[in-house]
Amino acid sequence: MCSSDLPTKIAEKTMAIEEGLSAKLGEGIMFSSQAIGGLVYALVKKWDVALVALVVSPLVGYGIHFLVVVTGECDDLTTKAYAKAGGVASETISNMRTVQALQCEDAKIAEYNAHLQEAREAAEVRSRRIGIANGLIFSTGNLMTGVTLMYVAYTKAKEIRETGETDSTSTAFIAMFCIQQGAQGLGSIAPMLKAISSAQYAAFDILEIGRASCRERV
Repeated sequence: MCSSDLPTKIAEKTMAIEEGLSAKLGEGIMFSSQAIGGLVYALVKKWDVALVALVVSPLVGYGIHFLVVVTGECDDLTTKAYAKAGGVASETISNMRTVQALQCEDAKIAEYNAHLQEAREAAEVRSRRIGIANGLIFSTGNLMTGVTLMYVAYTKAKEIRETGETDSTSTAFIAMFCIQQGAQGLGSIAPMLKAISSAQYAAFDILEIGRASCRERV
């Protein structure tokens, strides 16, 4: 690892450990409760509508999962690009006399700008992919609503034809939206698992960096 990148790398690893032990863990518990609670309550309120909604719910969960994955991957690319730019700036400032003596200021500026361009391109890719992910979320949510409402309309029409009356449809809507919320919660659990795994690897990397530094000093 380049010494100029070391402060940035340490900061990234420390942040990964903090995320794995704090916010992401709490969010994972919250989303798990949301998924389980939504499923159970929907089955209690209107089990047949809940089962119909469950048929389409994987699409909704995948939409949320795709958004979370895209956001994490693109943020990681942007962070790496800025880390490279920060490494160039730190190295140049630390060796200012050498850079001036060799008259390579323009080369360092060009290298710095190249890394900034990488960060800009990563941000543009992030915007496009997040737009696709948001569209997928809304489209799958509307698909679930449409399929469930068609089933509810069919069952209510059948009840009216057979008995001449029907009960309230509010429980059907409650069951449908509970399944939708549960699917969204299930799709959001993955970042918690990824954060805990990343925290484990980050802690291992920091320990390895510390051991390497001790060996160099010895």
